[in-house]
Amino acid sequence: MKIIGFSLNNIRLWENSDNKADLIKYVQQLNIGGIEIAFCCKELETTKFTEEQINWIKSLDYVSIHYPTKSKQENSLELLGKIKYFYDLLNAKAVVLHPDVLPEPEVLEKLDMAFCVENLRRGFSINQLKKIFKKYPKLGFCLDVAHAMCWSEKETSRLIEAFKDKLVQVHFSASNLETDHISASDASDSFFRSIQPVKGIDVPIIIETFFEKKDINAAKKEIEFVKNYMDLI
Repeated sequence: MKIIGFSLNNIRLWENSDNKADLIKYVQQLNIGGIEIAFCCKELETTKFTEEQINWIKSLDYVSIHYPTKSKQENSLELLGKIKYFYDLLNAKAVVLHPDVLPEPEVLEKLDMAFCVENLRRGFSINQLKKIFKKYPKLGFCLDVAHAMCWSEKETSRLIEAFKDKLVQVHFSASNLETDHISASDASDSFFRSIQPVKGIDVPIIIETFFEKKDINAAKKEIEFVKNYMDLI
């Protein structure tokens, strides 16, 4: 059975805070089995989860952490050390990195964590990703279907075919080619054709729909929509 999770980054504007813990009260209201915690560099210093929050996060079936999307390579080992603290604290299963901020393999190997790389909406073609996996043989793959749609309707299928043995999780939101991370309920027929192959894979699905307005009901509806699409209701 697929795990449906939710990224904290979806609701990052709901609190004017650098403490990711301030968002947990919202996701605790959602019917989810997993969570992804996306950090910027500063938040790795300022986030303080309560014991109750830690226990709730650890009770979920799946926890992943998103490495800062903008970071200085010379500080990568220091950043990874901070990520490792939360990885162990929350019993995380994976750390997601963008391919343009990948530390060197010998840096990743210094810490006992499971890493996966995400496809992007620009740059890093399938052939380029293959070169990355050759250089980083232990690296897993996080499929972002909104990013894939920006390449073509068939890109998700191609990515699954190329990297199905490395697939760790899916980032799920829609794209209208101009904007990423929109609600799946607003997606085109072309988008739904593009993501049909996702129904056939059994990895955690992390919803990455961005909610600018504080509306917990909108988040709940999105989760139910995705579950219904995945035939989980």
